[in-house]
Amino acid sequence: MSSVVLSRCGDRSVDVGSVVPYGVAASITGAQQALSARSRAYAYADSAEHREGIAALAPAAARLNKQALRALQSPLPAAVVDASTYAYA
Repeated sequence: MSSVVLSRCGDRSVDVGSVVPYGVAASITGAQQALSARSRAYAYADSAEHREGIAALAPAAARLNKQALRALQSPLPAAVVDASTYAYA
């Protein structure tokens, strides 16, 4: 079993291999890295650059929403209704 040496409190270090298997220590390190990446993503989401990007996309999203709403509210063409009616007859 291999071990990992983690530093803590300045220059002292602890060998967690005698206490924690390597896979668990690696999982802890991976979780710390994931949390760090998530905090960077949240920092980006709060940034002005992100807000500008969302503002630039808003008009296009509004147009797509209006087109989708119109498509849902419009009746189906007669050919489509006829085809679906006779498909199950």
